[in-house]
Parts: sequence; structure tokens; C-alpha cells
Amino acid sequence: MFAGFIMVITAQLSLLNDSLKNLHTFSSHEGKPTVENINEEAMIKNIIKCVHNHQEILKFTKEIESLFTVATFGQFSISVLILCTTLFKLASLEKNNLEFFSLVLYIFVITSEVFIFCYFGNEVITKHNELTNSAYHSEWRNCSKTFRKNLIFFMTRSQKTLRLLAGGYVTLSLETFVAVTNIYYKLF
Repeated sequence: MFAGFIMVITAQLSLLNDSLKNLHTFSSHEGKPTVENINEEAMIKNIIKCVHNHQEILKFTKEIESLFTVATFGQFSISVLILCTTLFKLASLEKNNLEFFSLVLYIFVITSEVFIFCYFGNEVITKHNELTNSAYHSEWRNCSKTFRKNLIFFMTRSQKTLRLLAGGYVTLSLETFVAVTNIYYKLF
């Protein structure tokens, strides 16, 4: 369920990125946007909607993190512990043994479980980091000072990295997954 909520957060961030990149298009009176048919008020309203949407995504992320942080940390820690002990047992078995192959399959499954958390956590980080770039590419050069101030406000706020933490300690990212796999493969 936690991975599903993370996918929702990622999808919302993707939609926000698209809205920012296409602010110019969404604010045109008719057809393709040109300098003459852009509605300045619509541009300002749309950037304010994007700011509010971003705030709601941040709130939702914090709520999900607070609900699942202990369970995710426990599952993450126990999975890593299981991987270490399974690798230790695997080192003492003969390679042509059926138990050896079942343990290798078990290691693959447990590693996949850890990978899912880290992958989706990394997607949140990546999509959130794209927000500043998406805002910059929103055709702001011909807009009013008010719009540009709102855009700068949004860009400044979106530069703070959004990370999902397990237990308040472990960042769910691909870097964490690589670090964990390096540790238990070195032990093996």
C-alpha cells in the first residue's frame, strides 16, 4: 500500500511538471499560444494553482510518511537482516544443492522487496527535482512582473529536495539500495 501511495505522489508530481511546462499553452485564448493571445491573468491564476497543488502534494507526502515510517523502517531493516543471514547461510552450502538454489531465489525476492521501496522513493526525488526546471521552461520571458515573482517564489520553494524517509533515518532512494546491496554482498 505504501508503494501505491508513493506512485500516486509521483503521478501528481508528473502532472504538476506538465502543468508548469505548459502554463503558456493553458493560458492562451484560442489555438496555439502567441504573444498576442496570452491571457496574463490566466497565467497568474495558473501559477498560483500550481503553487497550491505543490503544497498539497507536500502535505500528502508528509502524511503518508508519518503513517508508514515505522512500518517501512521495520520492514526495510528486517529485510536487510534476512538478506545478511541468508547470504551467510548460502556461503556454507554446496553450489549444486537444491537448498542453495532456493536460497538464491529467496535472496532475489527479498532484494526485490527492498528495491521497490527504494525505486519509488527515488522517483519522488527525481520528479520533485524536475519542478524547478519545468517552471523555468514555462515561457515566462514575456510575462508581467507579478507572474515572474510568483514563478520565482515557486522555483525557490521547489528547490528544497523532497525525500521519503523510513524511520526518519533511511532515505528511500536508489543510492540507499546500492549502499545496502554493497554491504551485504561484501559480507558474502
